[in-house]
Amino acid sequence: AKIRLKGDYVDHLQSNKWSYRVKINNGKTLLGMNKFSLQSPITRNYIWEWVFHELLRYEGLPSLRYYFRPLIVNGNHRGIYAVEEHFDKIFLEANGYKESPILKFSEKFYWEKKVNKLPRKNFYKKSFSTGFQLNKISKNETLISNFKVANQLLNGFHKNLLNTSEVFDIEKLSKYFAIVDLVNAYHGANWHNIRFYYDPFLSKLIPIGFDGDTNENPLQYLSIESSDKFRSDIFKDIKFTKAYIKNLQRISQRSYL
Repeated sequence: AKIRLKGDYVDHLQSNKWSYRVKINNGKTLLGMNKFSLQSPITRNYIWEWVFHELLRYEGLPSLRYYFRPLIVNGNHRGIYAVEEHFDKIFLEANGYKESPILKFSEKFYWEKKVNKLPRKNFYKKSFSTGFQLNKISKNETLISNFKVANQLLNGFHKNLLNTSEVFDIEKLSKYFAIVDLVNAYHGANWHNIRFYYDPFLSKLIPIGFDGDTNENPLQYLSIESSDKFRSDIFKDIKFTKAYIKNLQRISQRSYL
């Protein structure tokens, strides 16, 4: 296997519970996964992240496998770690999806500005669509074709050329934002954290939950009330907003819980 340190902030390097990214060679797997992260449970707010992923799975959305296991490093017991699946073909197949590109917004300018302590204004609008496993995509004609379409969709939304229901599977996206609000996984709906699977049959993007930081802080407002550019653009589409309200009402019922 290959292993490296991972994490954006120093909370991934605090004490002796460092965070790692692991990739197992020769297509082999551990716990059904080929690529995954190992990190202290506190980095994702303990069991709350597991709750977030289980709700996504229950609602038929792509969900990362998320386990708690003891970790030993060079003979030293490091205690319980969170094992978080990464984005690859195995992850898609485990969720019943055909292999297809997974996209995100580039964080290039976001981190350059953070490092240089520049104003945080317009991080989102200066971003652009990119994807995971670009080397693999470049060697497969079908994946290349799908990636081009997916890129056009996400960039079209980013530039306000396409609306929410033209780009996303609004039933799945509305479920996603409803779950985010139910468990306060606000962090996982930030533009630089959310990931999207391109469904080649519907030619639409489907959200993938990641790094929700679930229930870390008290819920201050719902996604529909957010003023950031990404979320406000999402909610401009009345078709999506109606679906979101319907799903939020449904899953916030005591009988559902």
